[in-house]
Amino acid sequence: MFSFLQKPTNNDRFEVKLMTMNFISRMIGIHKLILLNFYTYLIRYIQPHQRDVTMVLVIIAQASHGLIPPDVLEPVIKAITNNFVSDHCSNGVMAAGLNAIREICVRQPLAIDATLLQDLTEYRSDRDKSVMMAARSLIGLFREINPELLKRKDRIIADKVEGIELLEEYKQKMQEVENGWEILSNSTSEDDDEGWIDVSSDEDHDILLTPADFAKLNELKMEHKAELMVNGSKQEHSDIVNVNTIIGPRKKAKQDYEERLESIKAGREGREKFGHKSKKVEGTSTTNREKKKRKAFMMVVHKNVLKKKKMSLRDKQIRLTKGTKGNKKRSKR
Repeated sequence: MFSFLQKPTNNDRFEVKLMTMNFISRMIGIHKLILLNFYTYLIRYIQPHQRDVTMVLVIIAQASHGLIPPDVLEPVIKAITNNFVSDHCSNGVMAAGLNAIREICVRQPLAIDATLLQDLTEYRSDRDKSVMMAARSLIGLFREINPELLKRKDRIIADKVEGIELLEEYKQKMQEVENGWEILSNSTSEDDDEGWIDVSSDEDHDILLTPADFAKLNELKMEHKAELMVNGSKQEHSDIVNVNTIIGPRKKAKQDYEERLESIKAGREGREKFGHKSKKVEGTSTTNREKKKRKAFMMVVHKNVLKKKKMSLRDKQIRLTKGTKGNKKRSKR
């Protein structure tokens, strides 16, 4: 299918090619197949202006697993960084790029180096919430699988010795084995220790580590780290990547005029109409303005005369100017 996909004579529509790439990536991720040329083929589509580029990032993440050589996925991560995670890109594009890099590193943690990872973690204090959460999720991933690649301030500082729980688990297993041998040996011998009480040394929770314990602790930490490198994160991840995982949380888009008008109409349903309530009730009196309109002319004419007498000289000039202008306009007509 991939050989047919990359043929120059393939004239299928982009939608058909995208579905074919998606099917191939699922087969690679589920069955842990090795198809190295597939990642080089996908790099040409890693552009923000590419149609359905979010689905292309999903395809890249689905096709990544622990058996892929890191140097094959490293150019893919650098292409995503250069084209998506940059200051000239929008916030949504940057968040999608960081989330895609995280999903690739979940499946193959060795695909990114310390320098690039530390540059990407600088976006943890970005103003945009989606970019900030994407960068912090990347930090949280490497805190779990490989904290040495992070800066010291981004690592988790524990109050106890790092990896001490591995040593405690190892000692507990060894103690269980020794107890099993003791029970087996005591069952064949006479019980001469009647009346004695065995005191476990585990009652003292304070550990004084010996040089042999430190050596064993380093060995267990190396084994644990190698196991994480092969299996990826401790958290189980699905072989099929959701598009919303790449997009991340988005701010609600601003409504246009039609959507705002519909929301306003929906909010008015079941409510009374606006207006003065006295107009809706029969038998109520009218307002003072309405009463003034209905009065006889002889009752209000003296008020108009008094108003003219109280006018200032400036108001009389303004009124006269308006009158002359009006007369000129009427004469021109």
